[in-house]
Amino acid sequence: MGDQFHISTPGQPIAGHVEIPGDWVVLTTNGGNPVDVPMSVVAISQADGSKVATLDPIPLESGQQSNYYAHGTVDPENNRIYSMDAGVHKSFAVDIDPSTGNMSVAWVDPQWRQSYITRSILLLYHCHIAMVLHGVWHTVQITKECM
Repeated sequence: MGDQFHISTPGQPIAGHVEIPGDWVVLTTNGGNPVDVPMSVVAISQADGSKVATLDPIPLESGQQSNYYAHGTVDPENNRIYSMDAGVHKSFAVDIDPSTGNMSVAWVDPQWRQSYITRSILLLYHCHIAMVLHGVWHTVQITKECM
């Protein structure tokens, strides 16, 4: 059996889905019922299970709760992870360094729809990433030059 370790902090349930952008396994926490701790994005190296990177992209304010019953998705060509926190009504993008697993928040935007974010709704269109969430387009300029 491989390495065993905790990938969440106390109070964080794990979402039931992982994505694999290259050499990393990526997931978000706080799937299920609302909790009083912020959601984390967790990246685990496939080559070395002891390399684990964690980022909390949306700090909670007093009285807020976090949850997302679905999961995020990844854009491996641009080293970006997308998800949302339905508890605080925000969607976000996180950049991941494919060599180290280090992550940083690219953007956080309001999101009032309770939608799934999947790879099938991430579209490359004229150097923009367009996320379609139940018929509402959210367009964000990507940082990589168009090819």
